[in-house]
Amino acid sequence: LYIGFLEIGQEIENPFNYDENDLDLDLFCLQIQRELAEITAHPAPDPSGFIFSQFNQPFAPGDRRTAIDILRQKKDTDDREAVAGVRQTLVKNYQLIHEATFRKKK
Repeated sequence: LYIGFLEIGQEIENPFNYDENDLDLDLFCLQIQRELAEITAHPAPDPSGFIFSQFNQPFAPGDRRTAIDILRQKKDTDDREAVAGVRQTLVKNYQLIHEATFRKKK
């Protein structure tokens, strides 16, 4: 049994070679290359087209307001300040989610 574990460990020790049971990194890289070529073949969309869409709810599911509604609530500030506030809230929420879900090393 112990020798079997050693043999398995030796087989999976370096999965990035060209052995029969190794990962096919050439295929993975080719797939990534094809997908990137497909993505970059199209022109980049105008960000305002999707940021200010009625379907964009940046704080969903907790807050179902659209980005337009969030920015309208800050009428006393200019647009740049409002967008910066939305960006700051998004970063804060990302950090909270990251801290809650990322395993910390002990």
